[in-house]
Amino acid sequence: AVATMKGKSYLSIGSVSMGIAGSIPNPDFFQEYLGMRNEYVDASEIERRVQLGIYDHEEFARAMAWTEKYCKSNEGTDFNPEHLVYSREEKDARWEYVVKMTLIFRDMMIGNPKLAEMGFKEESMGHNAIAAGFQGQRQWTDYKPDGDFSEAILNTSFDWNGIREAFTFATENDTLNCTSMLFNHLLTNTAQIFADVRTYWSPNAIERVTGKKLEGKAANGFIHLINSGSCTLDGTGCQTRDNKPVMKPFWEITE
Repeated sequence: AVATMKGKSYLSIGSVSMGIAGSIPNPDFFQEYLGMRNEYVDASEIERRVQLGIYDHEEFARAMAWTEKYCKSNEGTDFNPEHLVYSREEKDARWEYVVKMTLIFRDMMIGNPKLAEMGFKEESMGHNAIAAGFQGQRQWTDYKPDGDFSEAILNTSFDWNGIREAFTFATENDTLNCTSMLFNHLLTNTAQIFADVRTYWSPNAIERVTGKKLEGKAANGFIHLINSGSCTLDGTGCQTRDNKPVMKPFWEITE
């Protein structure tokens, strides 16, 4: 893990999110302790690449077909007030945008030779990033789609190109959580879940509120995780070993 991190970078897309301490990249920590360097790209670069078409258009078409089949068809119910509900056309446009964001985030991290063929040599090089994060909140997400889709797909061991190694990508550019995700990924070779621990429900609290006494695996209570962004799809319980849910290294995953 130490050798793998050495010489790589942490890429900040945007800046500090909502004053969160973990979103403040500490270059001394990354450089002196991890042997990495820090790279920074303003979030306006996302919009520039979208407007100028600086992404693989063939892959975008393939990604949209995959998204149409597996994501748009499972949108679920929109519980927003009527005046905040997007039209079908607006939703379709946002699906296209977040798919482009995903391609752009990945290209920023590791580069893409396809961009050089398109005449964008500098962009094709990427930032040699082994981990990255996207600020999003609030300046970006107040008027643009958030990073949930992109972050989740990047942290997952598969996408429209098939099974692959998961990236390590943090919501809200949370560099400290991303570092712990990176450690776990390098040590276990598995995808990592980024989620906020909102509440611990003790057995006494649950019995007081519901009248039900917990048993089995929940006998000692449970923690309430609410996704704050990049929760990997590997954590859905669909991967199994010995008939039990598990998160596998990508080379053990089957379709």
